[in-house]
Amino acid sequence: MNLQVRTISKNRQLAINILASYIALFVQMGISFFLSPYIVRTVGVEAYGFVQFSYVLISYFAILSVALNSMSSRFIMVSCFRGDFIAANKYFTSTFYANVILGAIIFPVLAAAILNIAKIINVPAHLLVDVQFLMGFMAVNFVVDLLATNLGISYYVSNKLYLFSLVQVYGHILRAVLLIGFFTFFEPYVAYIGLITLVITIFTQSANIYWKRRLIPDLNINRKFFDLKKVKELISSGVWNSITRLGQILQDGLDLLIANLMLSATAMGILAVAKIIPNVINMILHAMISTFLPDMTELYAKQKYDELVKSAKRYMKITGMIINIPIALLIAFGDILYALWFPTQDSGLLQLLSVITVLPWAIMGQTAIIHNIFTIVNKIRVNSILVTITGFLNVLLVLVLLKTTSLGLFAVAGVSSVLIIIRNLGYTLPFGALYLNRRWTTFFPETGKSVASVFVISAAGLFIKSFLQAYSWPGLFVVAIITVLLGLGFNFLIVFNKDDRIYIFDKIRARMG
Repeated sequence: MNLQVRTISKNRQLAINILASYIALFVQMGISFFLSPYIVRTVGVEAYGFVQFSYVLISYFAILSVALNSMSSRFIMVSCFRGDFIAANKYFTSTFYANVILGAIIFPVLAAAILNIAKIINVPAHLLVDVQFLMGFMAVNFVVDLLATNLGISYYVSNKLYLFSLVQVYGHILRAVLLIGFFTFFEPYVAYIGLITLVITIFTQSANIYWKRRLIPDLNINRKFFDLKKVKELISSGVWNSITRLGQILQDGLDLLIANLMLSATAMGILAVAKIIPNVINMILHAMISTFLPDMTELYAKQKYDELVKSAKRYMKITGMIINIPIALLIAFGDILYALWFPTQDSGLLQLLSVITVLPWAIMGQTAIIHNIFTIVNKIRVNSILVTITGFLNVLLVLVLLKTTSLGLFAVAGVSSVLIIIRNLGYTLPFGALYLNRRWTTFFPETGKSVASVFVISAAGLFIKSFLQAYSWPGLFVVAIITVLLGLGFNFLIVFNKDDRIYIFDKIRARMG
């Protein structure tokens, strides 16, 4: 009886977490949908490219912090699930003080890079000061985020991610209000975006502190818990994640920089616009992964490996359904969307670049769940090496193609997509199963069904598009809704098996009490 009550409770909690996560994402997407063309129209596509590049620049320096911070949440969560709060406090406190030292080292280097940014990349003279202020605010934001690492751990340990999603919703709304206010009542500068990002981070981390005290009052920063051995343990476990992050940057984080240096600042801006929707889809993907992480970590901590495999396969299907439908919509209706959304830009070019960029997620999106397994079982070395190798190959091949062909932005966007697919098929799927002592083919059927889903839904959308006039916002909305319903039906009836459908119905019933 107790087990049944707990199962219902977990199902209900998972349903709440997923629902809240998607509400936060839909709010963010809705705000981005209206504000992105407004910002591009206000400051220009060239300046908008530097907004996206500022995030990329910060990510370069964040590599140094990944070794320490990437595994800290895993160790804290496992310690909490096992009831060992002394160990949890040691990891929590040691991470904080190590980040203080790290921030003191990184910030001056970052500041020097910003002051000399015109010597590093192509920045039009009329945008230089604006871009420097933008990146200056982003640098301060990076340090604040660094010092606040793991403050949001309470949502995961208590499995109440809906609270984090609620904080995000408030943050997105505040961001929209501030952006509209600044760009309406003051002369438009992209620096406002950096300032507002900093304000939202301070708001979010303040909320994280409040909820940590409410949900896990036993988890605190205290100098007596600082343990240099814990820092070394975290770094030794996370150093491969740093290498992975380096590989990821080489793989798809240098595209804006390469476009700026090898093509032009305008080309960088066009690519930045084309990556808006792929970035949103990527955010949806990572939101799904984080939603499932607490349950998967708990199953591993309690050595319930059969349940972990079963849950991973089910989560792959759910993630595949949620990711593949918007990708299919982009393939079928992207040209119309961009023509309506950014009427001053080349809609066909934007759609093609977006589809090329998002191609890995169309085929391999659901396999991102497997990366949770690598982290949970602390088997990340080989994955890190492979990501780094494919990253170096990506940079090399892109530079060669830019020098020897006229592919331009298509080379920048396309090479990494092909390499990501090859790496995931050759390593992520088979070894994710092997690390759990299962056959290497264990997770391939879910991937095959996901790929079929993309093709079927895209074909359905193109068929509908050929019959219905959708060259207006109402028309696009109608055909998109029809395609979404068909996509949901296909996944529910064909991709999901009977047990999956029962599982979903149980979650719905549990959610409704």
